[in-house]
Amino acid sequence: MYLLDTNIISYWMRGVQSLMDKIKSHSPSELSLSTITLAEILYGIEKSSTKKKSAAQKSIAYALNLTSIPLMNRQQKNTP
Repeated sequence: MYLLDTNIISYWMRGVQSLMDKIKSHSPSELSLSTITLAEILYGIEKSSTKKKSAAQKSIAYALNLTSIPLMNRQQKNTP
């Protein structure tokens, strides 16, 4: 499994072809992103211009199909 960070998702959304080819060489089940990365990307989309926002939303729609790794699991939430 590959954990994609904010920079990688940003390059992908900008259309960096070499990165897009690398990502496409893996199935979505092999790729994941953290909830922190997802939050950072969504925040960046909200701050962007309308034109960029539209393109970014298409990219993030694919990213949302990746496995999202939560900050902590439910058992950890109850641990002091």
